Amino acid sequence: MEAYETRNARHRLSKEGEKYLQENLLSLESLFSNNFGYAETVDGVATINSSRAAGKRLTIFDENVFISEGRKIISAQIYERSKLLRDAAIDHYTKNGIIVCEACGFDFYKIYGDIGHGYIEIHHQKPIYQYEEADFSRLVTKALEDLIPLCSNCHRMIHRKRDSPLSIEELKEILASQND
Repeated sequence: MEAYETRNARHRLSKEGEKYLQENLLSLESLFSNNFGYAETVDGVATINSSRAAGKRLTIFDENVFISEGRKIISAQIYERSKLLRDAAIDHYTKNGIIVCEACGFDFYKIYGDIGHGYIEIHHQKPIYQYEEADFSRLVTKALEDLIPLCSNCHRMIHRKRDSPLSIEELKEILASQND
């Protein structure tokens, strides 16, 4: 065992520790040479350990980045949606068997055929997280006023900035300005 001295203590590195350092040298060098803070370094070492224990491999593409994929995330915040309300919105906005994006006019059925028939995303103009408890129980006719059918792309663009989603009017203005 090699002995290492620090200012206030003396430490010994075991054979297992030396082996670990050799096996993880590239990953550890990346952690220590990129000005990661203590917590980030500890998390990085934990990721190396858990990835190896799970039979996964970390690959360093350059000295600034390392990647680990396939981690299962358990924690999530989910807002309950009403299937009844979604179905009512789709029925409300379907004209002659066709439903299109209110922002850009995209028609899933026209592009994808039968698999796209009746498909659309339903957007809440007032984000769910802004609802008061009293807003959750409403008549379907009143709730429909808040919903708009959007294609997947337009829906993502409206929510691009989570803290300040675009209004449907703002999105339509952006689309119109791009098509001039």
